[in-house]
Amino acid sequence: MRARTGKRMRIKLVLLMDSGGSMEPHARLVEELFSVASEMKGFQSFEAWHFHNVPYGHLYKDYYSNDRKTIMELMQEWTPKHRFVWIGDASMAPYELFSTGWNEARSGLHWLQIIRRKSPYSIWLNPDPERFWDHPTVRAIASTFDMYPLTIDGLQEGIKRLLKTQ
Repeated sequence: MRARTGKRMRIKLVLLMDSGGSMEPHARLVEELFSVASEMKGFQSFEAWHFHNVPYGHLYKDYYSNDRKTIMELMQEWTPKHRFVWIGDASMAPYELFSTGWNEARSGLHWLQIIRRKSPYSIWLNPDPERFWDHPTVRAIASTFDMYPLTIDGLQEGIKRLLKTQ
């Protein structure tokens, strides 16, 4: 992607994908999106990370391995130029998002808010139809991130949001 002026975009893109569980039916579509995004040359940098439901203190390079980094390590690397695209259905048992002590001393929602503060220009793409978004965890995540459907229209609207802040 190039800016209208022909200059290379200065956006550093971080793509984060919910993997496993209820996301399995969407895995192929999301992996294709990851593949296309990683091949694009218009971003200053691109990195992809995985999590399950929410990032409980760490993110995985490959969800099925132990290759991971803590969020606090990544926060040292990320700058305000980083833009985050989250992909997930945002639907889970409420205790997984709201309770502390599930996997960490902080709640899953708290970890999302920490990352959101680091880069306020972030979006969440939800592969579920919007009629399924009336769920406590989906509503809480949608109040933290601008949420769009994982459709062509939703992707276009989300990208407009990310580019608007460049």
